[in-house]
Amino acid sequence: MKQALALAVVEEDCMKGATEPKLNKYQELYELLTYKPKKKVEVILPNGKRELFWCTTHEKKQALKESIRFVASVEKREGKTVFWRFTTENIYRFGQDHVTLQNKNLIKQAFSKVKDFFYEEIYED
Repeated sequence: MKQALALAVVEEDCMKGATEPKLNKYQELYELLTYKPKKKVEVILPNGKRELFWCTTHEKKQALKESIRFVASVEKREGKTVFWRFTTENIYRFGQDHVTLQNKNLIKQAFSKVKDFFYEEIYED
C-alpha cells in the first residue's frame, strides 16, 4: 500500500514538472481555424471490399502522388484495376494510369489550345 502511494506521489511530481508551455488564446484560435485534416483515400477492390488509406499530408498534389503509389501497390497485389477516390470528393477514379497532374494555369491552357488550333490549320492543307 505504501509503495503504491509512493508511486502515485512520484507520478504527480513528474506530471507537474513536464507541463507544456501555454499558448495564448489567439494562438489556440488560429490553430483551430487553420487546421486541415489529412486526406483520406477510399479504394474499392474487385471483390467489393473497401480499403482506406490516410495520406501524410493535407495538400492535394502531395496527397494525389501518395494515393497513386498506394493504388499502384493495391493493383499489383490484386492483379486487377481498382476504383478509388478521396473521401471528400464524389468523383471516382479508375486505376492509377488515368490520373494526370495538371500544373498549368488557366492562361497557359488557353494559350496552348489557341496555338494547337492554328498549328493544325496551317499544316492540314
